[in-house]
Amino acid sequence: MNVFGSSRDSETKKFISNLEKSLKSYLSKLTKLERLVEENHKSVQIQENQTETLQITCSYIAEHLIKIDNSIHYITDKLRINLVTVNNKYMIKEMSVVDTDTSTMQHWIFKHSSLTQDAKSRSVNNWLQ
Repeated sequence: MNVFGSSRDSETKKFISNLEKSLKSYLSKLTKLERLVEENHKSVQIQENQTETLQITCSYIAEHLIKIDNSIHYITDKLRINLVTVNNKYMIKEMSVVDTDTSTMQHWIFKHSSLTQDAKSRSVNNWLQ
């Protein structure tokens, strides 16, 4: 009976040892899997934060594009007022650019020397020389 008992004990110990090795292997794999899930979760959070930042940035850009569009319309309207027509051709007479963020303004008055001017135009434009 000792022979059977000892062989059963050794088989049982071997079986338990194999079970412990398998359990350690599964625990190791489970730990790796948990780490990957955690990394994936962090990555998703980072992507969500980046998406939110991009949405805010796009909104900011859209607001500025609207301001730029309004400025372009304003400038275009001003240019229509400040045009001189010669031989049915329009030429810019004066132009102003205003930076609304810093309240800076630049103003230009253009002299068109290549145009043939009558006496009245010459007297009006004389101060540009």
